[in-house]
Amino acid sequence: MPSKKNPSPAALSAGSPVPLYHQLYVQLKGAILAGELAHGARLPGEHELCERHAVSRITCRRALAELAHEGLIERSRGRGSHVIYRPTSRPLQGSLSATLDNLVAFGRATEVALLAFAREAPEPALAARFALPEDAPLVHVVRVRSDQGQPFAWLESWTRPLGSRYSRAALAKGLRLELFRACGVTIARFDQAIGAVAAPPQVAAALLVNAGEPLLRIERSSYDDQGRLVDYLRALYRPDRFQLTMSLGRDAAGPDQETPQA
Repeated sequence: MPSKKNPSPAALSAGSPVPLYHQLYVQLKGAILAGELAHGARLPGEHELCERHAVSRITCRRALAELAHEGLIERSRGRGSHVIYRPTSRPLQGSLSATLDNLVAFGRATEVALLAFAREAPEPALAARFALPEDAPLVHVVRVRSDQGQPFAWLESWTRPLGSRYSRAALAKGLRLELFRACGVTIARFDQAIGAVAAPPQVAAALLVNAGEPLLRIERSSYDDQGRLVDYLRALYRPDRFQLTMSLGRDAAGPDQETPQA
């Protein structure tokens, strides 16, 4: 297993449009925020970083300078660089197996800003998932969710037209899952896919992170009781302010089957 003080490095790409120093900065920052480099841990020196990542000393020095500028590390002559970052608050946690009521409760406990609301034709691949003609409009909504004024999630959704109740004004005051119910839609199933993505510039600005930093990505497809795709949500989360937890247990179907438990 890799040491917490020396996490295994991911390869840097000289062919990427992202500068090498920024790639190294993002990798080290991710290790610090994830706790792989905990408070007080000593970072590898410039010479070791150069050898491990096959980059110049100037590249390493600039990456470390960026970390120091953000207050994540402290650099001192003769002692090297040490992590001084401490999490300021306990990360929000959401259960992977949460019921729709859990999601509503989570929404009520946080704040949301509505950035965009429009009826527009989606990209062809998404139109196909909804089983709609390519020029058929969906309701496209962009929101940013915050906790105590600190943004942690970029939420972009495409929803089948549900009538006049599903409006900008209603979304500015209420929760989408409650609006679905008000529009007569019963969500019978949702599928989720989890991954990671580098923060695009617009998302980075909204979440107060640097472009290219890693974000947790969750894609959720919600289906009604007739099996129709009603809503597709793509959510990008700051990993230092949001975590997913999952508890697995055995259900009555048999000893060899595991299902998520709330």
